[in-house]
Amino acid sequence: MTKKKVTKKKAKKKRSIKVFRLTPGQPPKYETPKQLQDMIQSYLDNMPTRRQIVGSRVVQIPAPTISGVAYHLGFAYSLTQ
Repeated sequence: MTKKKVTKKKAKKKRSIKVFRLTPGQPPKYETPKQLQDMIQSYLDNMPTRRQIVGSRVVQIPAPTISGVAYHLGFAYSLTQ
């Protein structure tokens, strides 16, 4: 009868992943969601309009834009400081 060699498998070393708790970027412009909502609502209340000719009348049509909201909220550039 032949004896089989019993080989032990080496346990793999667990790699430790270091997690850095740094917050990159600038601090938030608005402390609470309520402040942000109030600013968005103020933009919608004073929304810019554009003139449109309908038949023989000139009608003011609201013209909200994403860039308009961003500018109103203080995000004028992609690299805002």
